[in-house]
Amino acid sequence: MEKGSLETVTFHSFPSGAHVYANGDLVGITPMSMELRNKTVTGIRVEKPGYKPRRYTIKPVPNENAKDYVKFGILDEFGYYQELSPNPVTVQLVPVELPRSRSLDQFEEMNFLISQIDMQRENGEIDPVEHKYKVEKIIEYFTN
Repeated sequence: MEKGSLETVTFHSFPSGAHVYANGDLVGITPMSMELRNKTVTGIRVEKPGYKPRRYTIKPVPNENAKDYVKFGILDEFGYYQELSPNPVTVQLVPVELPRSRSLDQFEEMNFLISQIDMQRENGEIDPVEHKYKVEKIIEYFTN
């Protein structure tokens, strides 16, 4: 018998349309919700082509009911004293184009990366929203 009761966990990503894997199995595309047992740990991976994969661990944490002075075994067994965290899972995807470190000529590197993003847009590989997002992330990287 599986432990805990079912809890709905919601997944969002920006940009949307990322694949969500739970314990290695594809379970959906963002935005989405799924049911997980609130007494189990679940490994989550969020992936979208053109972005770095992100990993999360959804695990039970004590909830407001855990403060009860007297706890009943049957309620504990069904997860009454736990909830899953994080919930919701909100992912800000990071473009693969972002470098790990900055070169000596940062302005030239930034211009080169933005031109790559522009070509992706011109070729129809990304939509205007993703284009804007990726360019903003590159500018943010080089100006911080």
